[in-house]
Amino acid sequence: MCDRQYTIVCSFDVRSPRINAFQIHEWLYETVRLTKDDVRVIQIDGSLRKGYVKFVNSERMMRVLQPIQGDLDFYHENGVISKVTVEIAVVRSRRVRVTTFPPEVTEAQIPNVMSTYGEIKKIHDEIWSHAYRFKVKTGVRLVDISLKKRIPSHIKVDGHRALIQYEGQPMTCYRCNQQGHQITECPRRKTPASHQSSQDENSWANKVKRGTEKAPTIDNNNSNDIPQSSNGEARQVIELRARSIDEDPHNKRSP
Repeated sequence: MCDRQYTIVCSFDVRSPRINAFQIHEWLYETVRLTKDDVRVIQIDGSLRKGYVKFVNSERMMRVLQPIQGDLDFYHENGVISKVTVEIAVVRSRRVRVTTFPPEVTEAQIPNVMSTYGEIKKIHDEIWSHAYRFKVKTGVRLVDISLKKRIPSHIKVDGHRALIQYEGQPMTCYRCNQQGHQITECPRRKTPASHQSSQDENSWANKVKRGTEKAPTIDNNNSNDIPQSSNGEARQVIELRARSIDEDPHNKRSP
């Protein structure tokens, strides 16, 4: 079976009012933001309520897909609003590399999660080639699966996180699994700057400025006013102050 290349599928809600080809073309232009330079083929399957759009290349397809977050709306003439799922069209089996699972995760545990993305044909272990000294398992599981929807860039099985790799995989964020951005631009990611500003906001100096903490006062002529966090620290402060006074030339008396 030939695989669809550079193609997205738009799945319309089967419970929504019927729409015609003209409405689909206009929706692709206005909502999906297709241009005539993007598209090579537009194929409509009325019985399944699906529309297939074949792009001129992979770059054009990903440019259109990246801004799409979740389902899109279709506004019918009678005022009904239905949802349309837009995703990369997948037909044939893929070999999926599942990495970073510990060996203790058994082969029988993987289908519990992977079967939601398609029909699993076979699961086997990747082996180091004869070019290496030890011809043993690499720890990578190879899953042959007939995909019915895309697999996120990472999944969890029994509490263990695994990375997913396969041909034609759309770029997704490592943190939130959404398309359209990478982890460095993820809106759920806390930036170091915001974390630092939060620390600065709760610093002792800012608390004193806001009046929530009272700054200790020190009388230069009375060592008893030194805040006593510990006897050792207080003694060290007194000794350093006495040394600085002795070394100050203005404090030396002439004989």
